[in-house]
Amino acid sequence: MSDALPEYPLEMYRSRYAKSKALMEEMNLDGLFISGEENIFYFTGVRIFNPWTSYPRPSFAVLPKNSEPILLVQENHLLHAQLSSWIKDVRYYQELNGPPATTIAQIVRDSGMQIGRIGAEIGYEQRINMPLAAFRQVEAELHSDFLDAAALLWRMRMIKSKEEIFSIRRACEILGEAYSEAYQAVREGMTESELAASLRSAICKREAEKPAFLSMNTSSDLGQGSNSGKMVQHTRSLMTKPPSQRVLRKGDVVWIDSGAVYKGYNSDYSRMVVLGKPTERQLRTYRLVQRITRKCVEEMKPGVKCSEIVKVCNQELRLAGSNVTFDYGRIGHGVGLLLTEPPHIGSYDDTIIEPNMVLTIEPGIITDYGSFHLEENLLITENGEPEVLSVSAETMKTGF
Repeated sequence: MSDALPEYPLEMYRSRYAKSKALMEEMNLDGLFISGEENIFYFTGVRIFNPWTSYPRPSFAVLPKNSEPILLVQENHLLHAQLSSWIKDVRYYQELNGPPATTIAQIVRDSGMQIGRIGAEIGYEQRINMPLAAFRQVEAELHSDFLDAAALLWRMRMIKSKEEIFSIRRACEILGEAYSEAYQAVREGMTESELAASLRSAICKREAEKPAFLSMNTSSDLGQGSNSGKMVQHTRSLMTKPPSQRVLRKGDVVWIDSGAVYKGYNSDYSRMVVLGKPTERQLRTYRLVQRITRKCVEEMKPGVKCSEIVKVCNQELRLAGSNVTFDYGRIGHGVGLLLTEPPHIGSYDDTIIEPNMVLTIEPGIITDYGSFHLEENLLITENGEPEVLSVSAETMKTGF
């Protein structure tokens, strides 16, 4: 067997399948049909290393409640799947001109679900990895009802196993080490793109498969007279831009939000660096965001609603005479196989925080003199405050 495969203990996947069958019983489902890459990996152990770059080769799995599962992969991936998965019945298809709808329908029949209630990835933050027309053809060939299984899938994926926690913790360590290396090397005259390349290189030469993403924003404090709502809006609109050829100068505050991927799992947190010394208001705003972030961390305990964390954040900001201007509809989210996944730390999300969730917290204040946002990655523990997985900014040479 390959040294690299399977990536995780096969018993982990068998345990997930057993748990999913209990949830199928609870939700009156006869089985699951899955095709999304993250769900295929989560349930079968198969992860193809060219995700979303080769549309003609998706994988499919049927996970019946009362019979054995079947995995279907494109023939180029057959050996990979056999080495990776705990599933014994691994089949292949040859087509490259579209998903093999007839073959998919046949594995559903072979699993005993040709008439039944089948959960599929058709709901909240889920995606079926095939064209809608092909999925409709599968439906037409069967007498089954395909139903929304998002609640089942997220009930499982929101709670991390010890193996998942290990990988996310390592992804956080790698990102922290990379930030430290890149920020120690930052200098005047370097471009944003050069700094980004330095960070990406630092991530990849550690144990990461790749950077998860990288966003960057650079600002300077031009004095009180420059502060305007128009400038703040402009700064906020650039928070998700890629690095540019902008040359870094003394006094610049650089904010980077990035992540590392380790064995399929993501880290996701931001850190800031100043070239030279921060101005008084830059330092004041930095410390305010740092304090409010820590206050939110303290409140993230089992039994608390996600929406309650937003109330705590808003109260702290009101007391400080400020408000969140890093306004993207939430101040945190889950992290795992996806960079962002449920639950949301938003006023609209009443999900109860549970032990072994991995969540981010990221209140921020965006100004014309800097983007102040110090995202943290947290492991919710059984008792007391969460474990902070992200590497502290205080251990880095940031200038703050």
